Amino acid sequence: MREDFEARVGTWLRRKWRLKRLIGVGGMAAVYEAEHKIGRRAAIKLLRPEIAVDEKVRERFEQEALATNRVGHPGVVEILDIDESDDGQHYLVMELLEGQTLADVYEKDAPPLPKLIDYVDQTLDVLVACHRKGVIHRDIKPENLFITGKGEIKVLDFGIAQVREGVKTLAGTMLGTVAFMAPEQLRGAEIDARADLFALGATMFAVLTGRRVHVGPDDAKVAMKALSEPAPAIRSVSPDLPESLGWVVDRALAFLPERRYPDAQTMRGDVWALQRNGRPPYAYACNEAGQSPHVTSLDAAVQTPTRVDGAAPRGDIPSTDPQLPAFASEPPPAVNK
Repeated sequence: MREDFEARVGTWLRRKWRLKRLIGVGGMAAVYEAEHKIGRRAAIKLLRPEIAVDEKVRERFEQEALATNRVGHPGVVEILDIDESDDGQHYLVMELLEGQTLADVYEKDAPPLPKLIDYVDQTLDVLVACHRKGVIHRDIKPENLFITGKGEIKVLDFGIAQVREGVKTLAGTMLGTVAFMAPEQLRGAEIDARADLFALGATMFAVLTGRRVHVGPDDAKVAMKALSEPAPAIRSVSPDLPESLGWVVDRALAFLPERRYPDAQTMRGDVWALQRNGRPPYAYACNEAGQSPHVTSLDAAVQTPTRVDGAAPRGDIPSTDPQLPAFASEPPPAVNK
């Protein structure tokens, strides 16, 4: 099949875009470097023709353009156009990125800890914007975090994002990458922004330990573990990691959504504390309150942190419970990238 996509190199789409180089081929689409007839360079994501016959797949493809443009954040890849070729193939025109994914980086060598924490901070900045616009990514993983030559994070692939219009869900089925999915997402249950925070915690776990949260011979076995067992404490796998960093990863990976960070900004406040070599306030307060992230059911004797109005954390607004420290209001000084 790759040969079929290679054969398109040098051809034109809509007599406007010339496909210059095949960048990669995935399960849904192939990505090319392309040049417009007026000289502009871009990336073209061309949907596989054999799956484009499925209307739901085409909807997911269009969903990517809807979700990314709705967020409007510089850390989200800009989509410039969506169209159909003369021979009926659906494609997206996106900004062309120079760099490599976080997966590429840590397969060669794990990035230095300050650099990784900076990447996590940048990713959380994107997720804050996404969640405030009602967009849940649902597939955060190392392969979808792209690091540009300037050390800036770009979040890729919003093709399975869940976009909310009030109470309406435009895409709400169980989609994602098993090794990085929260238990409620694996069950196909309704999810909120905290599923993205679990996935980011799983990404940190994979980069820091060199293994996935749950290990098994296939996705089915991994899913069974993830549905019944909490994530192991990261320092039980890599005991040399700083304790405060372990608190943050473990809190993001809490089995129960109620025990995770309530929103991306709260997690970002703890990451800012890590960048200052300080104690992450939210994770520390939860630990002091006896709220273990490793439980699989709530102990009625230990209450889950709530907002000041008494509502359960929704996953899209900052936590303001007076019993817990608020997230940091100011970011730390910029680190060298």
